Amino acid sequence: MVSSKATFDLATGQLIDAEGVVFNTPRPSSAKADTYFVSEFSLQDLLKEQEGILSATDASGYTCKLAYRIEKADVFTVYFYNLAEVEQRFRKLNNDFDRLDDISRSTGLGTWEWNVQTGETVFNERWAEIIGYSLEELQPISIDTWMSFAHPNDLEVSGKLLNDYWTGKTQQYVCEARMRHKSGHWVWVVDIGKTITYTKDGQPEWMAGSHQDITERKNNELLLASYKKRLEQTNKVARIGSWEANLETNMVEWSELTREIHEIETEAPVKVEDGIHFYKPGYSRDRIREVFERALTNGEPYDEELQIITAKGNERWVRAIGIPSIKNGKCVAVHGVFQDIDKQKKTLLKLHESTEQFRSTFDNAPNGNALINLQGQIIHANEKLAALTGCKRAELIGSPITDFIESQSRTEVRRALKEFEAGQTEEYKNTVNIVHQHGDLSYCMVGISAVESNEGLPSQCIVQFNDISELKATQSELESQILRLNSSEQVIIIEADHDSKVVFFNIGAQKALGYEPSVALQRLKLPDLIARRNLEILL
Repeated sequence: MVSSKATFDLATGQLIDAEGVVFNTPRPSSAKADTYFVSEFSLQDLLKEQEGILSATDASGYTCKLAYRIEKADVFTVYFYNLAEVEQRFRKLNNDFDRLDDISRSTGLGTWEWNVQTGETVFNERWAEIIGYSLEELQPISIDTWMSFAHPNDLEVSGKLLNDYWTGKTQQYVCEARMRHKSGHWVWVVDIGKTITYTKDGQPEWMAGSHQDITERKNNELLLASYKKRLEQTNKVARIGSWEANLETNMVEWSELTREIHEIETEAPVKVEDGIHFYKPGYSRDRIREVFERALTNGEPYDEELQIITAKGNERWVRAIGIPSIKNGKCVAVHGVFQDIDKQKKTLLKLHESTEQFRSTFDNAPNGNALINLQGQIIHANEKLAALTGCKRAELIGSPITDFIESQSRTEVRRALKEFEAGQTEEYKNTVNIVHQHGDLSYCMVGISAVESNEGLPSQCIVQFNDISELKATQSELESQILRLNSSEQVIIIEADHDSKVVFFNIGAQKALGYEPSVALQRLKLPDLIARRNLEILL
């Protein structure tokens, strides 16, 4: 028999006892590196004990301890294990476990092991901490522990993901789920794992993986999704779409709203050139080619308001913004936004047209016109006002309008402007004299009207001066002539009201008819005078 002091030659595979007895132990090709086999001998002739420790050496003199164990008494095979190597492997495993534990603690990772067949489950302390418990509080632990804390809606998702992994559809099991915290709120976790052993019939046996708290990340994702949804809703209201041109494929991806603006139903990308052809021939198409080419060659962004013709043949104003993406000094893509501004643009064009018409009417009016602020300073004036004042139009800008009004009327006009500023009046009319810079006066009807802001408050005023100097002179001349006629004895002037009662009786009528004015005005009616004198009076 081989004594416990026998040695095993690692190089030759020979077992040598103290008396020099040698047993050849060739290693089978299927043997593991740390296992040595002794075969074809009688157990009674080999070792005294069922298991023990032998010393071993190799050709270089390396010595170590071998632990042996006879697996079965009726099988003439003995396994020898290099104890030093086993101890070294255990130390390495312990170091690996310690390192993994340190990593788990520093990263906040929980760990889990699950026997799929029996439901046996192993969690680390961090797994329990994530939901506010200690591991001891969760005892006894099984797969039911996880299921009892998981959100009911996520259990079905987890089951599907497990099945996808086991059937080879995915490389590993990854599941984001909610778990009920001890304090009552839900925390988000992500479980990542793989199968590490299988049963003899190929079914999953043990799975192992990590368990990480992703609540903050998930809340941020949900918040971002909410913001994105609001942005999409805002963009839809504002009619803003997006697009991106891939220069490697020469194709353009359009968002749903961009396609809607172009009135096309297909979701497929379009060629860059096809996208350009939507622009109206002429200025719009030429301009988009120019700015797009600058984006490609010079990296220049652009922002243009142009016209397109949609797939249904409708003309539409759009705002096209393009931003080039540069890599290694070369433009590789252009992306941007595409906004439907048709209504706003047409409204603006109509407003511009109206403004131009107003400006033309304002500037070419026969009246002297001025646009003033509420403090009375001239903002804009026409040529007629310049002629009334004897100043150039540029000289009028910034001057108080009251500087060109005769002094006795200035106070009244200033009072009216203060009422406009306070919102107490919207219109003012009067007669004033405009003072020419040479001292001449122009008798004018003045009208002031308020211009309201978008808030409905007066922001400016329009002042109109209608020169009635000639009319005033004609009126004065007419009044003089009437006065002369009233004083004439050669002309009969009688005025009567609608009841034929005499209301005016001049000197000529007194002399011709013989009535005193007091008598005629109190007693007489026009028919009485006509009957008496048989006069023909033209009214």
